[in-house]
Amino acid sequence: MKSRRKIPLVGSDGQPLPERIQRALHDLLPRFNRWFPLQDEAVVTGLLEQAGQRIKEKERKSGPIESLHGFAWTVLHNLGVSELRLSRSKVQLESIGSEEGERLMSYMSSDQHATAIEERLAIEQALAQVTELERRVALLKVAQFTSAEIAEQLGSTDRAIDQAYFRVRHKLKKLLGSQGEC
Repeated sequence: MKSRRKIPLVGSDGQPLPERIQRALHDLLPRFNRWFPLQDEAVVTGLLEQAGQRIKEKERKSGPIESLHGFAWTVLHNLGVSELRLSRSKVQLESIGSEEGERLMSYMSSDQHATAIEERLAIEQALAQVTELERRVALLKVAQFTSAEIAEQLGSTDRAIDQAYFRVRHKLKKLLGSQGEC
């Protein structure tokens, strides 16, 4: 997705969206790709166009938006969350291709495969015993997001995220014993 050319985004009338809206959305694309690992370029382009159409409609009703990038991110973020909740995206995100699957399986012996499954189940069970905030913080930290990025997404502060991460690491270490590294 990084090699994506700037494809003109069009509104519901089939006409290109205003240049400033397109520029704002294209500027947000790298951030969107970090938060929402959608593989299908057509889906991402569709979400960008939907966001552009909503922004255009908002400006038509209320006049120019002062903080266009902020508003555009909010709209794009909401569309991304909605897309991830759809079953087609869940299947895509939780699946691996056949070539990649065969390659991964060839590296594991049957004992390693069973152990990996057992470890994953233990981690899932442990995560089910922590609060929703702690679970989200832990998963986002594992995905290499910074405390500042997590705080922004969850509407919190860096310090609160760091405290939640400390608590969840402590709980997971107790729950998993020597099985897991947090």
